[in-house]
Amino acid sequence: DNNISASSGYSETRGPEFLADQDLSTYYLHPDGNQSSLIIDLPYDGRMTAISFTCSENEDRLGDPSEVVIQGLEDNGSYHFSSELFIPSFDSPKQSQLFAFENDRNFSTYRITFLPEPQWKNTT
Repeated sequence: DNNISASSGYSETRGPEFLADQDLSTYYLHPDGNQSSLIIDLPYDGRMTAISFTCSENEDRLGDPSEVVIQGLEDNGSYHFSSELFIPSFDSPKQSQLFAFENDRNFSTYRITFLPEPQWKNTT
């Protein structure tokens, strides 16, 4: 089994244990994009090369990611940069987007950091 933890509260959402439970009827709703992160501990070294995001159901879409950084944990305890993904706006609730990226390293621990929405996206 994978061990998944989140750096910020999720009491009003679905917890990170639902992120990779292989059950399409469950989901994880990330509470914010303010430098919060998910840590994914795999049972063995693996190569993450794709990630999927699904838009929330609520109209405000406050938990929808716009940018994430994916890193793998080195043996020395530092994180190795794997990829930075810019996620286009979702068109409708529950829409999914799959992102493939290059990663030439295997890690047993990955960190996914949700970055704040860029200021230029908040202007009209």
